[in-house]
Amino acid sequence: MTKVNQDDDDDHILQDGDSYHVPMIAMDALQRSVTYRITDAFGRPAGSAPGYVFNADMSARRRVEDAYLKYEERITNAWRDHASKPMTPVADAGQDPYAAYEARVTNAWRTP
Repeated sequence: MTKVNQDDDDDHILQDGDSYHVPMIAMDALQRSVTYRITDAFGRPAGSAPGYVFNADMSARRRVEDAYLKYEERITNAWRDHASKPMTPVADAGQDPYAAYEARVTNAWRTP
């Protein structure tokens, strides 16, 4: 591995093959606190073993469940909103739909 040349005439620009090392601050304490809030299937703190993990925070589980129920209700009733709206025609009644499509695609680059 090539070290960075410290000459002032390079203006601190890396040349081909050079490398620059940046210190990285590890966040082990944060990872431990997050790990204890995540459990495996038996309620033990999740580690590095493969398998499903679950959130141990009950309020977070409730928020997820509420969000899922809202989503499910929205997609279940989505068809009802569209039934009351009248359909708008894509093209004029006397115009060929393909001709309207062709005109739209041909002139699409002109619109901002």
